[in-house]
Amino acid sequence: MYTCTFVNWLFETFFRASKFSFFHANHFKGAVEHKQWKSYLRHLLKPYGGFFFFHCNYNINDYHINLIFYLEMLQWWSEFRSNFSTDSKAFDSIIWNNCNIKIDGKPICYHNYMNAGVIFISDLMYSRNNVESFNIAKDKGLIGSNYLTWSAVRCSVPKHLRNLIVDSNVLNTFELKCGNKDFDPL
Repeated sequence: MYTCTFVNWLFETFFRASKFSFFHANHFKGAVEHKQWKSYLRHLLKPYGGFFFFHCNYNINDYHINLIFYLEMLQWWSEFRSNFSTDSKAFDSIIWNNCNIKIDGKPICYHNYMNAGVIFISDLMYSRNNVESFNIAKDKGLIGSNYLTWSAVRCSVPKHLRNLIVDSNVLNTFELKCGNKDFDPL
């Protein structure tokens, strides 16, 4: 007979494994097929950058996702990624949906900044002053923003994160580490 603790562990392990296999089969291979559940997830995540959200350092408690399945899947992904990522700095260096970067107590996601290529903290150009960096961002394609919003985003980044620099190719992989081996589910 199994103890209650073992049964709980067994169910938790089974559900976590099921979520990963479901997530892997539908998220990573999703370009091949169109899935209804994925369309709804895309709809839920649209205000937060769509599937880009999976790259971000989010705290699921900052978001209003009412469906338990999606909420648990996003929570599970956040925990899994933080435990097995090969480069934990990468998630901290992304501005958007970052639980450490907030304005009015909420994480931010400005699509016009993302579209202009302002993704990483280093894209805010802390080696320059606010005016210079804002003008450079505008010259690179930032539209629909003003100096005050730019300054607010720059000021919202904690000082200990301002010097983080990562390779922008980090967005092209979901590489994870398991023991001494690297694992790229893509």
